[in-house]
Amino acid sequence: MSERYLAWIRGMECCMFGCEKLGEPHHALPRGAGGKDWQTVPLCHEHHMECHQLGHLTFQEKYGLPLFVVAKILYGAWKKPKPPPEE
Repeated sequence: MSERYLAWIRGMECCMFGCEKLGEPHHALPRGAGGKDWQTVPLCHEHHMECHQLGHLTFQEKYGLPLFVVAKILYGAWKKPKPPPEE
């Protein structure tokens, strides 16, 4: 599941408002704190690096975007049953 899910995240645009660059998976809960792959959000390289430089809390406060909530929404969308293909 992890590789397919991360590939799905990589196919999205950055989740920062107004940014249309392709995202890379960013763990909303850092791996060192027990974060899992399903807890990722797409951030473009620039926003990803900024998040690591500022720290998660400062980054989220600066942009008003709760990354863990976004991660939960995305994971829920990914797990939602897909309709069968039309014949």
